[in-house]
Amino acid sequence: MNLTDEMVVCERCGVTFLWTVEDKRKEPGDRKPPPFCMGCGFLLPAAKRERGLVKWYSPSRKYGFISRSSGPDLFAHRSRFDGVGRLRTGDLVDFVIEETEKGAAAVDVRLLSRLLKDGSRDYLSEG
Repeated sequence: MNLTDEMVVCERCGVTFLWTVEDKRKEPGDRKPPPFCMGCGFLLPAAKRERGLVKWYSPSRKYGFISRSSGPDLFAHRSRFDGVGRLRTGDLVDFVIEETEKGAAAVDVRLLSRLLKDGSRDYLSEG
């Protein structure tokens, strides 16, 4: 198969980006171009994960709620956090949704950025 660089249009933002021969060699199988540019790929959550903002969190009770754009708020308990000491109102988090006896809940919660007192954000490195 003759591999060459290709121009691809991002399905999210419409930016044209280069899909190189080196990138193609990293793709298994039929080597389909990525649907999103690197910027949108970074901004979007990983497959089967969502992002949301902490609506409120009680450190003493060890639970709170996360607001998300794609549905109702989700319950989040400290026992289901991944490497997060505690959450604060306004924190940006990444999570998986799990159905429990009491309804949908956020699990495997990861902190992505913390809202600072001056209104700016402290972005934490992923991974």
